[in-house]
Amino acid sequence: MLAVFSYPLQIHPSRASALALMNLVRPSEGAHRWAAVTLLELVGSLLIAITVMDLGKILGVVGATGSTMVSYILPGIVYVQTFRDFHLRRSLALGQLILGCIIMPVCLVLLFL
Repeated sequence: MLAVFSYPLQIHPSRASALALMNLVRPSEGAHRWAAVTLLELVGSLLIAITVMDLGKILGVVGATGSTMVSYILPGIVYVQTFRDFHLRRSLALGQLILGCIIMPVCLVLLFL
């Protein structure tokens, strides 16, 4: 029961984000696009569930990308975009952003070695 009712709650924000990004590239409203994105996400998650034997790898990828984004990349982007004047804190925020862009791929590569 938990899986049946939690999956729609998890797929909704993902589908909304994908549709918003698609509308930036090519504006279009309609049920066909909504159905195509939903079907793609359902089939993609089914294929991942069928092919992945070790859930630890998936959780590692989610942790490596999510924690790096929240801890390094997003705060750096927000600070750099908010404060346009050049000063030491802006330079440190830019350094944090660059460091996050280095840490994430390194963690993902080390996860699969």
